[in-house]
Amino acid sequence: MSLNKIVGALGILTLACGCSTQSLSKTASVGAEAAAATSVISGPTDNEIVHILTTANNGEIEAAQIAKSKTKNKEVAKFAEHMIADHTKTNEDIKALDEKLGLEPSNNAVSLTLKAGANTTNSSLKKLNGKKLDVAYADQQVSMHQSLLDMLDKTLIRKAKDSELKAEVEKIRAAVAEHLEHAKEFQASISK
Repeated sequence: MSLNKIVGALGILTLACGCSTQSLSKTASVGAEAAAATSVISGPTDNEIVHILTTANNGEIEAAQIAKSKTKNKEVAKFAEHMIADHTKTNEDIKALDEKLGLEPSNNAVSLTLKAGANTTNSSLKKLNGKKLDVAYADQQVSMHQSLLDMLDKTLIRKAKDSELKAEVEKIRAAVAEHLEHAKEFQASISK
């Protein structure tokens, strides 16, 4: 594998986890980065795709729960409730499809990196209060949804082998695009 492919894959992986290159290097070992780069280049399996999607949803749910529990802003609480409901429903839909298709969600380097990025971000959210929490949560929502949308467009939709899984991933992509637009509006209103 060429160095350019590894660097490119690490760039995609950095986008996928919604974290900076600096935080990526703090949260994942060199071995995990190389494994993730290989997975991104060769493409995840259907079992890995469902695990990646569930991991991303779980990170979103946790961030929303933190924001909802700590904010004093009704708009932030309402947005967080919406994210909890939508991402929980998506996880339920993924689980039902897993069972129907006999898929076994498979942990992988991308999932591990997503989880590490979410843990880092959510740990930071826990330390904030007031307007700083609200702004950080809004920023995180834009970043995470943009990163996930990029990952869906560049990798997950293309690599899904099963037609029903591909259809579900495309449905998730539409929801993520909608969430991103909502998050940008939310971010603009919170930043005032």
